[in-house]
Amino acid sequence: MNKTQKQSSIELAKSILNNNQMFVLFDYKGLNAEDVVKLRNELKDKKANMKILKNTLFKKAIENTEFEFLNEYFNNQIAVSYSNDPIALSNVIFNFAKSNDNVEIKIASLDGKAVNINTIEELSSLGSLDDVRARFIGVLRAPGSQLARVLTAYKEKLEA
Repeated sequence: MNKTQKQSSIELAKSILNNNQMFVLFDYKGLNAEDVVKLRNELKDKKANMKILKNTLFKKAIENTEFEFLNEYFNNQIAVSYSNDPIALSNVIFNFAKSNDNVEIKIASLDGKAVNINTIEELSSLGSLDDVRARFIGVLRAPGSQLARVLTAYKEKLEA
């Protein structure tokens, strides 16, 4: 890898860290090529992505940034998965790690703040963003439909 390619990789890493709502660092040591392709496809279906870059290049990308706390996690074989939909990303990564012993989630960042595996698990339990929106709309509609039923029952009572 020449100097230009290294600089390009550093810029790519910076872009990943700065332009996505969430990213997850995970150790993929022992993961075979077939599983990597499967994970990439699952992520792609959810509008997320995954990159594998040299740890030294990632370390250079986070020097003197708010992501410097990640420095200690760049050992072994680390990949970064990223998306602007934290729920979908958490869902894919957490479920993949749960079903594959070769994947170990190290740490994640949500809106620039470090989050641990428990937060990723909680986000993954929410379902998709569309599911969350549907539940929220259901919560908003419930009082109105209950009021309508009460008023209808009261009207029927008065008419009887």
